[in-house]
Parts: sequence; C-alpha cells; structure tokens
Amino acid sequence: MYVVSVALMSPLVHTAASSYAPQRYTFRPPRTASGFEPYDMNGGMVCGVAGSGYVVLACDTRLVSGYEILSRRCSRLWPLGPAEDDGALPSAAVAAGGCLADCEGLRRSL
Repeated sequence: MYVVSVALMSPLVHTAASSYAPQRYTFRPPRTASGFEPYDMNGGMVCGVAGSGYVVLACDTRLVSGYEILSRRCSRLWPLGPAEDDGALPSAAVAAGGCLADCEGLRRSL
C-alpha cells in the first residue's frame, strides 16, 4: 500500500475562522480486486531494417509476464494477406511488441 502525504496551500479550504496554514492530505491509489491489473506488458522485441527494394522484420518469440516465461513460441510477426501463387511471401506484414492482447487486436483489425 502506498501512502503519500502532501502539504497544500489552497484558498478553497480557507474560511474566515481558519488560517492559511498548509492542509495535510493522504493519497491512496484505488484498490483493485486481489491486485488484478488488466494490462500486462508481455515484453517482446521487434526490429526492422529497410533498404532499396527490401525490408527485413525480426522479432523474438518469448511471451513473458514479470519474471515468468509463459511461452517460447509466441510470434509477434504476422503476414497481411494470403501468400502469392508462386509461393512468395506476402508483401505486407505487421510486427508488434508489448501487451499481447493489444497486438492481437491490431492484427485482427488490419
């Protein structure tokens, strides 16, 4: 639990009977059920290199939560569109890192 004390000078607190002495307030962040936090930074590194006529995208495959490794096979690189008839890869791809739910949402919307 975090407790922060702040001394504030505020004319809104002043009345005729009170002085302008600093008022003491205590800040407590809002509580969540069992410390649940809906967003989890799942890590991930994405790197891209572009040159004349080519683009290289690379990403790691680890899915982490804090100090736990949840998966070692989670790709963060997704092709956009079907493969070409000659077997070539699609010409567009998406690579993203961070919260996996947000990355999946981005992929589905594109």
